[in-house]
Amino acid sequence: MSSVHDKSLFYTLLRSYSDSCFPLAYHKVEYAGLERIPTDGAVIFAPNHTNALMDALSVSKVSKPPIVYVARADIFRKPLIAKFLNLLKIMPIVRIRDGVSNLKRNAEIMECAVEALRAGLHFCIMAEGTQRAKHSLLPLVKGIFRIALQANEAIGNSKPVYIVPMGIEYGDYFRYRSTVLLNIGEPINVTEFVRIHADLEMPEQINQLREKLTEAMRQQILYIPDNENYNAILELTYLLYKRQLQLVDNKAEGKLKARLSAAQQIVATCSQSKKNGVPIAEVLKLANEFFSERKRLEISKEAIENYPFSKWSLFGKGVLLLVTLPYFLFSAVATLPVTALYTYLCSVINDREFNNSIRFGITALVMPLWWLVVVFLLAAFLPISWAVAVVVLMLPAHIFLHDYLRWWRVWISEIKLLKYKTLTDKIEQLNHLYFS
Repeated sequence: MSSVHDKSLFYTLLRSYSDSCFPLAYHKVEYAGLERIPTDGAVIFAPNHTNALMDALSVSKVSKPPIVYVARADIFRKPLIAKFLNLLKIMPIVRIRDGVSNLKRNAEIMECAVEALRAGLHFCIMAEGTQRAKHSLLPLVKGIFRIALQANEAIGNSKPVYIVPMGIEYGDYFRYRSTVLLNIGEPINVTEFVRIHADLEMPEQINQLREKLTEAMRQQILYIPDNENYNAILELTYLLYKRQLQLVDNKAEGKLKARLSAAQQIVATCSQSKKNGVPIAEVLKLANEFFSERKRLEISKEAIENYPFSKWSLFGKGVLLLVTLPYFLFSAVATLPVTALYTYLCSVINDREFNNSIRFGITALVMPLWWLVVVFLLAAFLPISWAVAVVVLMLPAHIFLHDYLRWWRVWISEIKLLKYKTLTDKIEQLNHLYFS
């Protein structure tokens, strides 16, 4: 445990490689608020947790110092696995569900966390304690605040301790090559907080810090209250965001950040029974009907976001798909061993929230080995010019494979959307009710 903050060539090389591979898992990656990460103190990152390993990889890209993560203690039971995770700078954290008798181990773990922060490493805890693929936020666990307060007690006199709220927003939780936005909020200066609230007992300090961090994290994500209107409100963010985008001042923001701002405004409007003349109850009822019908017809949300579009644009997309079909077929064959392996593993694990993590891990580990095998076979059986040509074609094959499947899925959905006029009529009706 004490070596988690030691320098490691293995960690440095592995992190550099994973950071390089991470952008290839998405067709757009965006970071907002990088300038808010403190440089004068100990930093604890607090992101939401919706997408397994991909959340940690998202955070890794924004930190120059190594990051120490925590994971549930039960996966550390085997010494060999524990040693490997320690090399990756992952520490165990014991939860109540692991047994009350084991909680005393957290004292040692927290001491190691403090030492890592003292050594200049950054620390990251998924503040919800468990993952859930939803645009909402679970109650935050107390562990992050205990570590922050203990770190402040140990090193607060020499440098401030910060908790940095983060929001990770995915275009799709389950599909590969979607989009990801990491939104960084204003840091909470724990040292300053303790100085101001020195009269409070630790439990009360924890409660107040939890309230501050909860509100700060909600501001960084598309936070939708987890109630009976969740699906309807989320559907409205797909249906209305283009027009809402025109009303939001987003000139200084990236595309994904601007989209989030527009969606947050829609959620804020829907949280009131009536705002600026918008009949919210009627809008939500119609949105629920639209959501049910869209799901029944298997129309992708990307097609909804793209509306309105013309038949000519559909024709152009169809031509492009036809022209690129031969390379898609080549890509499917060229990457088959890798895609077959992670498809099988996803089916065995049978938890959609881990799908992208499995795809990323298998692609990063197995794809280079598969390329080496192919290069060896090509060099053995083909002229050098042909071998080089095939290798060059293989390099973007895996990316193109997933992008083509996304283009195809959206194209078919757009055709369906134009076919069912009742759906487009509801889109027009919702826009009229909301914006008129």
